[in-house]
Amino acid sequence: MERTFLRVAAWAALLAVLLAAMGCGSSTTARVRLVNGDSGSGSLDLLVGGKAAITGVAFQNASGYSPVSTGTETVGIATTGSTTPLTEQNSLINSGTDTTVLATTVSSLPVTVLIADDNSDANGGDFKLRVLNAAPSHNSLDVYIVVPGTDTTNLSPTIAGVGFQRASSYNQQVAGVYDIFYTLPNSKVPIASNRSVTLNAGQIRTAIVFDNADGSTTATLVADKN
Repeated sequence: MERTFLRVAAWAALLAVLLAAMGCGSSTTARVRLVNGDSGSGSLDLLVGGKAAITGVAFQNASGYSPVSTGTETVGIATTGSTTPLTEQNSLINSGTDTTVLATTVSSLPVTVLIADDNSDANGGDFKLRVLNAAPSHNSLDVYIVVPGTDTTNLSPTIAGVGFQRASSYNQQVAGVYDIFYTLPNSKVPIASNRSVTLNAGQIRTAIVFDNADGSTTATLVADKN
């Protein structure tokens, strides 16, 4: 009887080890998305490990998230339908992470930057918003997130000094309706805006600032979560 009990216990322990190993192996994916701020390359595909992970992202657009394998991979971009990279780099992709791959141009050449996303929940009743500067003509941007009708004359920026190819930290505020103004540093004159935007509790958004072909600037809100 005792020998039978020990045999059953041994099998149970072995099964627990196997299940734990299977559980560890199941978390081998991450998520990536592509933001196309490259005005000269048209529609883009995102290549991970030499294969298209995301396809057909037009200029001034962002894809949804796509799962990819983790580890050190080559990450690059190609014109849609091509497997010849315009640019690529070796990047470490960690399990369970979300990453934005930003494609832009520097001196008329395509470049990519990988930016870590934080899609962890906001505090109850709040939203999270950050700003991504994908506009080569603006080395730095200030951002005001205010209730409609607010006079910003004597206000400090909600988010200050967002550099080109950089994302700000996340700003967390109570859900509601907001105006978002984008200005040059130390200026109150908006170069782009999103007006009367409803931001609900639990939502996470990235505001992406792009250059237009005519030299003006535009800003697009992209849903990261909810």
